[in-house]
Amino acid sequence: MSSGQASQTSNELVVDEFLRTPYWDSSEAEARLLSADCTLEFPYAPPGMPKEFPPVKRRVLFDWLRRTVKNWTLVEVEKFLTKDTSRFWVESRTTADVTWGGPFSRKFDCTHIQLIVVENGKVSVARTWSDPLAYYLGAGMNLAVFNYSGKFDKVPAPRPEGIEPPKPADEKEAAALRQKLFSNFNWPEDDGTEQQHGTSDPQIFTPDFRVNMPFIPVGMQRMFDAGFAESVNEWMERTVVEWHEARASHVDEFLDPDVRIVETYGSIGKMQWDPNGAVSGYTQDYVIKIKLQNFQIAEFKEYLDPINKLITAGAPIQCFPFFY
Repeated sequence: MSSGQASQTSNELVVDEFLRTPYWDSSEAEARLLSADCTLEFPYAPPGMPKEFPPVKRRVLFDWLRRTVKNWTLVEVEKFLTKDTSRFWVESRTTADVTWGGPFSRKFDCTHIQLIVVENGKVSVARTWSDPLAYYLGAGMNLAVFNYSGKFDKVPAPRPEGIEPPKPADEKEAAALRQKLFSNFNWPEDDGTEQQHGTSDPQIFTPDFRVNMPFIPVGMQRMFDAGFAESVNEWMERTVVEWHEARASHVDEFLDPDVRIVETYGSIGKMQWDPNGAVSGYTQDYVIKIKLQNFQIAEFKEYLDPINKLITAGAPIQCFPFFY
């Protein structure tokens, strides 16, 4: 085993322990798993809950979790190893019994995507993007329904018959084809030019491909079939007044060449989503995951903050009762 492989294996063991341990439950677990300067980050935390907990504020988060969370379990864990032996991406789902904002215990069921960085045997970065709606439901609250003015019953064009996955001649051509497929979605090219958001060319997708937007607000579908995807594209053409993709992004390289996860910050624009017809500003930070299969796109996930989407549509947003 090379030194790089040994480092990855050692760091992965730290990640595994971090994922299965309620690190907030004891000072011993905190000291064992978290570096002294680790900041716990929750970029999509609902309004009312801090998005960052630096070391001096950890006890605020930990006290709240100890008081209000029981029967915590992390399930459906899928790890994605990068070529940087310190960086790990994880998709997972949390279930727990929570007492948030009142005396009643409710079920918390929330999906996440996480970036975990391990340095010197401890977690130095834990950045967790979660579904804010799950937090509100855990507190017995709800979010407004998003004003989606597109069609839900659009019939898509039939997929052409006889589409076969491409067969690259060698690894060099295979790598170029993978990059071309990854580049169909929305981060800037190296020269800073903006990309069109996706493509409708059926040849680049597997037959069962569907767009997955796990945190999209109620009022839109979270899984897009071809008909709803066409409807969303038409709706965006009508309602997007101005849009500029993020200039800040981080693209990891993965041990599995068929996986790409991109973290982007600072996409901005103007949208006409308000039911009264008002044009308002919109900003969004995304995590985008793409998975290929036989040189076609098999999975596309776009994680976004639904609160930002609702605010742009003029929806009222309640404050989450953090620390209650």
